[in-house]
Amino acid sequence: MKKHYQKPTTRNRLGLLQEEYISFLRVSKSALAMYETNKRSLPTWAMIKEAAIEICLDKPGKPKLEATVAPQQQETTQLLKHRQNECQLLLMRAERQLGKMKEKYGCCINMLHVAKLLPDLLPTLLPNNERQPQDLEWMEIYGNNALHELKTCNLTRQRLLELKINALKYEYNEVTALLEQA
Repeated sequence: MKKHYQKPTTRNRLGLLQEEYISFLRVSKSALAMYETNKRSLPTWAMIKEAAIEICLDKPGKPKLEATVAPQQQETTQLLKHRQNECQLLLMRAERQLGKMKEKYGCCINMLHVAKLLPDLLPTLLPNNERQPQDLEWMEIYGNNALHELKTCNLTRQRLLELKINALKYEYNEVTALLEQA
C-alpha cells in the first residue's frame, strides 16, 4: 500500500498523544482520527481551538531552540560547578577524617600495648611502697576505653573511608571533565 505525504498535524507538532489532544479539543477519539485522516471535519468549537494553536505555532518570534539551550547550558554549568565544589569539600572532610581516624587508631594500639605490658613491668620498676592499686586499675580502664575506641577507627572503617575518598575523587574528575567540555 502506497503512503501519501501528510502535513504534520497540530497534535504532532505539539508532541501530544491522541488522548491528550482530545481532552483539550473535547471531541471523541474517532472524530479526531477521522479529522486527521481527512475523512471528516471537526466541530466548530474544536476547529477554533485548533486554529488558535496554529496561529500561536506560526506566529513570528517563537522561541528558537538555540535561545532555550543557552540558559539550560548555563544552568547545567552552574550545577556542575556547584557539584564540583561539593565534591571538593566532601573530599577534604573525608581526607581529614581519615587522618584523624589513623591517628586515633595508632593511639588505641599504643594504649592496648601499654595496658598489656604495664602490669608485668610496673612491679619490676617500682618498689612495693611506691606501687598503687589505682595504677593497674587506671591501665585497665584505659585499655578498655582503647578497645571501645578501636571500634570507631578500625582498619575496616578506614578502608571504607578510603573507598569513599576514591569515589569522590572519581566524581570530582568526571565533573571537571564535563565542565571542560561545556
